[in-house]
Amino acid sequence: MDVKFLMNLSLQVLKDKQVIMIAVVCIFFMMLGSYIVKYRKKPRVIKAKTKAAPAPKPEPKPEENSGDGE
Repeated sequence: MDVKFLMNLSLQVLKDKQVIMIAVVCIFFMMLGSYIVKYRKKPRVIKAKTKAAPAPKPEPKPEENSGDGE
């Protein structure tokens, strides 16, 4: 076998549709596996419960007597 024949054969193999599809599928699964291994969930944000503000005290009502004595 000479070098020219080997180069021609290797180019024919690399141009084959089956070889290209298998390469694409393999690359996809390798990238998916890499993503799954490196995936980290973001830590859950814990919201502090706020205490309800106390109800404002009602203002004392002024007495209805105007001071006349009646």
